[in-house]
Formats: sequence, structure tokens, C-alpha cells
Amino acid sequence: MKLFQFRTTFYKRLQSHYPDTEIAGMYGLILEKYMGISRVEATLQAQNEINPSVLEKLEVALCRLEKQEPIQYIIGEAYFRGLRFYVNSSTLIPRPETEELVSWIVSDNKESSHILHAVDIGTGSGCIALALKNELQESKITAIDISDKALEVVKRNAENLNLSIETLQLDILNDRLPKKKLDFIVSNPPYVCETEKSDMRSNVLDYEPSLALFVKDSDPLLFYRRILELATESVKENGSVYFEINERFAEETIRLADSLGWRKSVVKKDIFGRDRMMRIKR
Repeated sequence: MKLFQFRTTFYKRLQSHYPDTEIAGMYGLILEKYMGISRVEATLQAQNEINPSVLEKLEVALCRLEKQEPIQYIIGEAYFRGLRFYVNSSTLIPRPETEELVSWIVSDNKESSHILHAVDIGTGSGCIALALKNELQESKITAIDISDKALEVVKRNAENLNLSIETLQLDILNDRLPKKKLDFIVSNPPYVCETEKSDMRSNVLDYEPSLALFVKDSDPLLFYRRILELATESVKENGSVYFEINERFAEETIRLADSLGWRKSVVKKDIFGRDRMMRIKR
């Protein structure tokens, strides 16, 4: 099969699942991963025959895309704050909105006169912890997760990126934080209510880890409450807690923080205009 023929097939088989702009983006990623060329180079090589072994890999990837498996899991990587992360189905896919949370933390702490000590709770792929270490290079960052498989991904990413952080397997709902005198805690905890599943795309529901996504409708602020309780004994008096939040519960999260003695809560909107990030101080 020639390259232009594969492109025609690729678009035709995915058009019922994705908009053309998304197909184009996935096509570019597939070409880069399996052929080592860009879409521009592919245009110049349109009449070239595809090596049979490469064509087999392209076909497998296309079949997985037809089943709406995320492209990041298929190629095994995702970009976050300019860094390339290994990802698999044990971790959430890093998202642009979360990059804004990291940007906020960096902006608040980049002029620090001392070595920062911080914890990332529910680290997943380690994208927050490692991006912070990359940009706040003198900081001491600990990445915490309940999942041993997620922590394996974190360690692989730390090695690939040549960034040194500590990892710790911990169930925060039942365990205490061994870290004290932290400058800040950051967390993107499970915050999607089970009743919100009907609003989500199947590529998220069917493939991303539910443990990292969903919380019971009866207690949507479960993880926020517990993290703030832990922060009370682990974060310095003038320290902070940063959250990614469910926009539905911004006001409730502020009231929760107030009830636990955290008085300075600030909510920020993401690139889509949704209440998505919160910083809480004592």
C-alpha cells in the first residue's frame, strides 16, 4: 500500500468517530511514532510504498483507534509542559488544563529563597511532580499514589527525563503523610461524580483508570477533605494546598476549606473558562 492510500483509509475509517481536526492530529502522531516522519514529509512521500512490517503496525494502531482507545495509550506517550511522558492504562492521560495548575504553582514559588519541599498526591504518570521538579529544580518533590503500577510509570518517566524525585505508595484515605513542614501539597484527585459518566466520551470511560477519575455522588469532596486534614499537620503555617477541582463544587470546596481552618481560598478558571483550579492557604 502506498502512503497516500493509507491516509485515505485512515480518514475514512475514523470519520464516524472523530472530527477531521482530531483525525489529522492522530495521523501525524502515528506517522511520527511508526515511520519517523512528519505530515509534511508524508505529503512529499505520498507515492512511496509502505514497508509491510510498518504497515502492519499502522493497521493495528488504526484498529485500536476505531475502538476509540486514546492515541496516547496506543503510542505510549503524551506531552506535558514540553516534556514527553510515557503513559499506559494505569495512569490518566496528562491534560492541558493541568498544565495551568503547574504554571500557577511555579509562578507562586519560583522566587523562593529556600529549598521547597512538596508532595503530589495521586501522582498518576508523575506529570505534575516531574514538571515541577523540572521548573523548580532545587525543590524536593515526593510523588504519592495508591497504585504500584502508576508508581512504576512515574519511576520510568523520572529516569527517562533525568529528574530526581521521591516516590511513595500510600493510601491517603487510611494512612498519614510521613512528610512534615511542606511548602505545599498539590493534588488532582478523583473528582468526577458517577452521575457525570453519561457526559463523558467512551475513550475516557472505557480506557482511563476509574480509580483516578470517579468519586461517589454521596461524598464528592471525599479526597479534598482528607487532603486538607493531612495538610493541617504536614504543611507549614504559611504554606499552600493546590487542587484541580470539579467546577460544580468550587463553592462547596471553599466552604469545606473554611470549616477546616483554611481561610484564603482562590479559584482560577482554566483555558475553557471553567472553575478548575484552587489554591488554599491558612
